[in-house]
Amino acid sequence: MVFILFVKLHQDWICHPGWDMYGVFFSNHPDLRRILTDYGFEGHPFRKDFPVQGYVEVRYDDELKRLVCEPIEMAQEYRKFDISPTWEQFPTFRK
Repeated sequence: MVFILFVKLHQDWICHPGWDMYGVFFSNHPDLRRILTDYGFEGHPFRKDFPVQGYVEVRYDDELKRLVCEPIEMAQEYRKFDISPTWEQFPTFRK
């Protein structure tokens, strides 16, 4: 009886990391909320569709004396690489 009571009281905490990091929804959960990320955090960091750099940058501003949230500026813009071989650029050595 003690073991069943222990499992029943603490089973809710098992679901929190699954929801917070992966976005797995557990039906009939009484209190599904974030515990590992901020409450205003958007997205789920361990999913494949979440970017490596994230969406926002949080930093402390000494002049304002508070945390500032800003959108991320990508360090490198998107470049299209054309890797198809163009054999016309090589001279023909055999005749």
